[in-house]
Amino acid sequence: MAAIGEFMTSMHRDCDRHLAEAECAVSRDDWDACAAHFALFCGAMEKHFDAEETILFPAFEEETGGEIGATRVMSMEHLRMRDMMRDLAAALELRDAGGYLELSDTFSILLQQHNIKEEHVLYPMMEETLSGRGEALQAEIEDLREES
Repeated sequence: MAAIGEFMTSMHRDCDRHLAEAECAVSRDDWDACAAHFALFCGAMEKHFDAEETILFPAFEEETGGEIGATRVMSMEHLRMRDMMRDLAAALELRDAGGYLELSDTFSILLQQHNIKEEHVLYPMMEETLSGRGEALQAEIEDLREES
């Protein structure tokens, strides 16, 4: 089974792909395709956030003796991204191409910065700290991803 970082990074790439496809659809003025890709993006993002917030972060905090700065910062960024996702949904609802594309660009930058912190700092820390629990945690995440 893949390491936690590799596994979670693959989830990042899925989210990135759905967001890019939604943005491309807006550029083509194909609002139905945008809505479909955006729905996939939101679903993938929420499952990713849930995997971290309900499985990985608590396991990591349990092993490290409580909430640490890294998980707190990532959780706060998740809240900010959820707010931006609602703003994107509103622009999509209004079929406001300019607004959607501007928000999407800003969101993409925030998302990439967030992903870099997770992929290069948090996930390696988790792999070291949770090395004996990696497979079990990934199985929990897979179960979460399959729910819906």
